[in-house]
Amino acid sequence: MALGSPDVVTQIVSVRKDTQYINWLKGLVNESAHNVLGPRLSTVCSEIINHVSEFLFYFLTTGGNLQTLGEEYTGMIQVDHTERHTPSLLRRLALISLYSISPYLLNKVSLQFINYLNKYKKVQIITQDTNPEITKLLKLLVRLHFCLFYMNGIYYSIPKHLLGIKYLSYSHHKSQTGQNFANLGRLSMLETLMSVCLLMFNWYKKKQNLNLIP
Repeated sequence: MALGSPDVVTQIVSVRKDTQYINWLKGLVNESAHNVLGPRLSTVCSEIINHVSEFLFYFLTTGGNLQTLGEEYTGMIQVDHTERHTPSLLRRLALISLYSISPYLLNKVSLQFINYLNKYKKVQIITQDTNPEITKLLKLLVRLHFCLFYMNGIYYSIPKHLLGIKYLSYSHHKSQTGQNFANLGRLSMLETLMSVCLLMFNWYKKKQNLNLIP
């Protein structure tokens, strides 16, 4: 059976289906942890439990070179950049890590790094007001990537883009809303770029007021 490139709608449906199953798995694991560890300890470990649940979902599907439940529902398979082979084991493991483990580790390492800089320089380089701004900037960069996805129809997520993992579909059905998504992507990109510029300008003005920028 010939394979083709899936449209934007198909990929969005797949991701939403996977998110539903992942949330169901998180609830199941958290409930089990609550019964075994008790309410206090399970609450403390809830963040780790959520990441472990997500890791298990992708490890049992993508890790075994199988379709996720969302991919199976929409009739899609993952392929590498050549579109002739499924992703190698190394690529699949890297994808699983980027999806489930790296956000947790990145958050912990960044906090340690910020504390180290503030202590080493003996001045609060990263203030409590700046921290949310950095988070907002990262979210805006993710939005920019979504805009590119709407415009091009490939690489729904940044991890897949970094690893060159695409989708092929068994279905030849093409949604008539493809051009609408492309236009939406262009408008959203313009809005997001303006938001990034505004955020950077506000951050610069705050630092200037604190005499941290000459």
